[in-house]
Amino acid sequence: MEKLFGQEVYGAILQNCSAEELCEVRLRLFQKIQIKTVSAVFFLDTVCTEEYLTKVLSTAVNGCFYAYEREIAQGYIDYEKGIRIGIVGRGTLSERQIGYKKIYALCIRIPRKKRSAVEKLGNFYTPFQNTLIIAPPYGGKTTLLRDMLAVLSERYDTLVLDERCELVGKDLVLGIGTRGDVLQGIEKEYVYQGIIRSMNPEIIVCDELFSQTDFEAIRRISEAGIRCLASYHAEEVQKVPESLREIFPSVITLSAHPTPGTILSYKRGSHAR
Repeated sequence: MEKLFGQEVYGAILQNCSAEELCEVRLRLFQKIQIKTVSAVFFLDTVCTEEYLTKVLSTAVNGCFYAYEREIAQGYIDYEKGIRIGIVGRGTLSERQIGYKKIYALCIRIPRKKRSAVEKLGNFYTPFQNTLIIAPPYGGKTTLLRDMLAVLSERYDTLVLDERCELVGKDLVLGIGTRGDVLQGIEKEYVYQGIIRSMNPEIIVCDELFSQTDFEAIRRISEAGIRCLASYHAEEVQKVPESLREIFPSVITLSAHPTPGTILSYKRGSHAR
């Protein structure tokens, strides 16, 4: 991370927290650099200049913006060791693709290596049934999803639909079990057409269901007899669309308090598939 942030800024970060505690760094043009850890949010005295923002972004793409054009158009960059960088700025929209003329902020998210509360779920994998993890932002969904994936992919033929390389990282740096396969960079709605038939998975794992298109893709996958593990942004089950609740008999609700990944409830469906 020192390479990404530079020696001076990274040194200032480590004066306030350890590398293991670091969850997120936000660079906002002309604002102080914001740091988020497992338990706190604070600001460095350093103000993010346009020059520094450009330097960090250039480092993230290895000086080759063209090679990352598609990712940037989708609002993110996959950096090394599972780090994901969100991007916002002044853009234009052409053929459903965003082109940025100027970058205003970067949200750099660092995956935590600390284990989640997966042990508290008991033998959730025997037998496994469609399971949805819900939580508000920073609630620990991806961390728990990643840890459940580690367990499932040692026991079942598991296919990970890692659209933004968040679950296993670029080049699989975050790891996967011996029976796991990964498809990255492809939207879920296109997967049903060929990959599922060719790979014949028992379980599909994906992060952050968002649109009705996502819901329909998961419904079709489930109707094909494939079990699913996924996540969704919501504070409680009642705020999950009914069409999605019908697909997932088991729901895990997380909270960011007192720490991200705190399990509020685990409702397991009465009929395993």
